[in-house]
Amino acid sequence: MDDDVAAFVNAVPAGATVAGIGCGPGRDAAALTEHGLRVFRLDISLSMLRPGDPARVVQADMRALPIRSASLDGATKQS
Repeated sequence: MDDDVAAFVNAVPAGATVAGIGCGPGRDAAALTEHGLRVFRLDISLSMLRPGDPARVVQADMRALPIRSASLDGATKQS
């Protein structure tokens, strides 16, 4: 995972706002946050969103994301 995180961090601006789509419990989102990114976690399962910063979690279906156009610097499909 470290190589994937590094590649993603290098592909977006420093301090970027990104979405972790299908984030589950937020392992990858935590790694991206540690690299200075502002991460919003999205998952269809409310129970998976419980851990983490409640201000940055959204229960959503990845087939119909509640994201405004051009509001993110990047998005990841997490597993």
